[in-house]
Amino acid sequence: MLLCSCLYISSASAYAILAHEAIVDASWVKEIKPLLREKYPMATDSDIKVAHGYVYGGAMVADMGYLPGGSAYFSDLMHYVRSGDMVENLIKEAGNLNEYAFALGALSHYRADEFGHSIATNHTVPLVYNSLRKKYGDVVTYEDDGTSHSRVEFSYDVLQIARGNYNTQAYHDFIGFAIAKPVLERAFLKTYGESLDQLFGNFEGSVSTFRWGVKNLMPTLVRKTWKSEKDSILKRQPGMTAKKFQYKMKKREYHQEFGKGESKPGFWANFLSWAINALPKIGPLKTLKYVDPGKDGERFFIHSFDTILVCYAQDLHAVRDQNLSLNNIDFDTGKPSVIGEYSLADQTYAELLISLQKGKFQYLSPGLKESLLRYYKDPQNIPASTKYPIKCSEVEIALAALRNAPTVKEVELIGKN
Repeated sequence: MLLCSCLYISSASAYAILAHEAIVDASWVKEIKPLLREKYPMATDSDIKVAHGYVYGGAMVADMGYLPGGSAYFSDLMHYVRSGDMVENLIKEAGNLNEYAFALGALSHYRADEFGHSIATNHTVPLVYNSLRKKYGDVVTYEDDGTSHSRVEFSYDVLQIARGNYNTQAYHDFIGFAIAKPVLERAFLKTYGESLDQLFGNFEGSVSTFRWGVKNLMPTLVRKTWKSEKDSILKRQPGMTAKKFQYKMKKREYHQEFGKGESKPGFWANFLSWAINALPKIGPLKTLKYVDPGKDGERFFIHSFDTILVCYAQDLHAVRDQNLSLNNIDFDTGKPSVIGEYSLADQTYAELLISLQKGKFQYLSPGLKESLLRYYKDPQNIPASTKYPIKCSEVEIALAALRNAPTVKEVELIGKN
């Protein structure tokens, strides 16, 4: 069933879903829109509105593979392998307004996950779950316990909706949501040596499912949870940090309303509310549970949000000056991707290396080869992991083949996907 399968969207390792849109919203007027107009001065207001939807798409695309019918491998690559190179390649490969807007959105996702996880989620989880704190300490990563992370990040969205800090759903529906497949294909092939069509059985179908999840499913779940948890949420008054954040968000001048009063929910919103109430709270629905992050957890979220906005603004200035340089980090910790640092990254690097070897390194660029050899400089440093196992014998064979594999010039990759 589509509903049951789509509920797995929140089990992915991602900063709060609606927060990704809010980062774009808070940066739109002063940062993103002026950069788009400067780059494409002939663009009309209508063109800019369409481009706005592509910014949203870019800000979310890294998580698209985690939905049923998608490719978890695709999203794992974007989260753990050459993450900075992928964003830079999207910007370099952008050939028109919409592709450029899409790339800028992907840049916002990079910063949102980097600081959202390292500053907020990883520190809030042990505050909420004392058993995890006893087991892992004051920092708990997604690979330590994915369910707790999903719950905390879902709760961030619920709490910020309750505070009135996010844009209206009517506004997001008005703007739209779009994926720029051509530039994504080019950048992905250049970065990973893999074709999107190899990874997705039906890319367009995956985009449609993802769009439905972002535009219909998650907002409905968040708002329904807010209504059901309203009394407990309102019982805890926001601290001074939260109050200042609320004031700043209201002053950012991006909130827009369409029509007077609350708009009536559409068919899908009503259907979802009915179905969610009817389904038992097991399986995927068990993950979508509100947990109060507490004042400290909310403070961590606000600190992360403000940090993301500052760094993203600096990045956009660097894009304008053509000197953007991003580290290859894993999105779950915000740390540079080095062997042995994070098991999910080690596993994904291994999957990529083995996949490329099976494909006879057909689209191996010099940059990709150099990056893989750098990562596997000391392959003996891969720690054994029962939770995220690696086929070490296959890695050794693929690594030996990689050292002798010829490369394809990056310019020759254009058009091959």
